[in-house]
Amino acid sequence: MSEDALARALVEHAYLEGDFLLRSGKRSRYYLDKYRFETRPDLLRPLGERLAAAVREHAPDAVRLAGPELGAVALAAAASLESGLPFLIVRKAAKEYGTAKRLEGPFEEGECVCLVEDVVTSGGALLESVEALRGAGLVVHTAVCVVDRGAFAAAVQGRRVAREREKSRKTAWLSRTGGPGRVIPARGPVQRQEERHVTKQEFVAEVARRSQLTARDAGKAVDAFLETITDTLKGGGDVAFTGFGKFSAQQRAARTGVNPRNPTEKVHIPAARVPKFSAGSALKSAVKNG
Repeated sequence: MSEDALARALVEHAYLEGDFLLRSGKRSRYYLDKYRFETRPDLLRPLGERLAAAVREHAPDAVRLAGPELGAVALAAAASLESGLPFLIVRKAAKEYGTAKRLEGPFEEGECVCLVEDVVTSGGALLESVEALRGAGLVVHTAVCVVDRGAFAAAVQGRRVAREREKSRKTAWLSRTGGPGRVIPARGPVQRQEERHVTKQEFVAEVARRSQLTARDAGKAVDAFLETITDTLKGGGDVAFTGFGKFSAQQRAARTGVNPRNPTEKVHIPAARVPKFSAGSALKSAVKNG
């Protein structure tokens, strides 16, 4: 299958229009349902071939691949079969039973790993996987993905990975304006950043430390906190913490947008309720004063 034919097939089978909430928290008028192409052998096979080719070109020193659960696992497996490189599965969090691992599959510290992703928007999940791999002593300087929604190259500048300016960083996109296999390098001089993105797992661990709860109980408490806020907003209420801030939901009016498949065509985007957080005075002051 040619690259153009593969790109058309991905759009045909996975492109949806409507009002969608993305993992990043942003809303979008279109959505790429990765499972609609990852579960089709007629598309998974050529995707595996192109991912393997991208790895050979842009990460020739990689001795393993890595795929974050759940969506990228099938792609990593397909690329592994094509390239002959073994692969790791990166869990969202270490499991609480059995071997209690976050990385599944054998590896040796110091090995170079190329990350395989499906759809990248802000790069949040990708960066969390990179952190997990590096935390285990692996070397990661390249990632390849099937679809780049266009936000990662800009967003990565302000993230914690930007601190590592001495490390080579490049991402090969298999589906992006400019053609499959294009490499997106870091843009411009990298600013040294002290900010740090805390994962849920790290947040739960800190709650457990401060409250002297077990990790399991702290995790349940955090989940209950988040679920309570979510259910309150879904029910039409607000959640306010004096000085800290207020969680609320706002009604976003219907509007007219542009069809991304045909920029000359106008589309109707329906009204929707969207979540919002307004920081309180105490939180603003604490952040401002460091």
